Amino acid sequence: MDPKEVLDTLQRQLKGVFESGTRYQVEKIGVVVGFLVLVIASVGWAMSGPDDGNELGASFGDEELTSQLDRRQYYIENKGNKDWTDVRVVFDRKYLYTTDRVEGGERLTLNAESLRYFYHIPRPWGRQDWERLAEGEPPGTQPAASYSPSFVQIRTEQGRIDLKVGDERSR
Repeated sequence: MDPKEVLDTLQRQLKGVFESGTRYQVEKIGVVVGFLVLVIASVGWAMSGPDDGNELGASFGDEELTSQLDRRQYYIENKGNKDWTDVRVVFDRKYLYTTDRVEGGERLTLNAESLRYFYHIPRPWGRQDWERLAEGEPPGTQPAASYSPSFVQIRTEQGRIDLKVGDERSR
């Protein structure tokens, strides 16, 4: 059979199904076709997100103010047009900065004094050997002024993003 005969046969059979087919056959084909259209549309929609995986539109930067001061500043920017609410910024899984709202397009400027150590677990002495959990002394309640993080996590009600900042100091 050549391709033209195959297409003609297929066309006649499809025409026969819709002309002389029962209502059940037509509904069954309609449901299958509708399902396939929904699956293809869903896959296309799921794959159409932003390329960088940054659903918040967040960026982070840190820079040294001057070499004489040995101090750093951190910048967290909401590059999107949606406001963030209930914002928590975690530096190296140790230090925390919180705020209620960051408006779209707003840039936060932070320094070491803005951050607080948040991972302290109270250890009541003499109760189930909790004092053995501490492997070392906790860091100070604030990092040193020259502190440079390697990992930053931004959490909001709108989503979250993890940023590794190791060698990205050029921003």
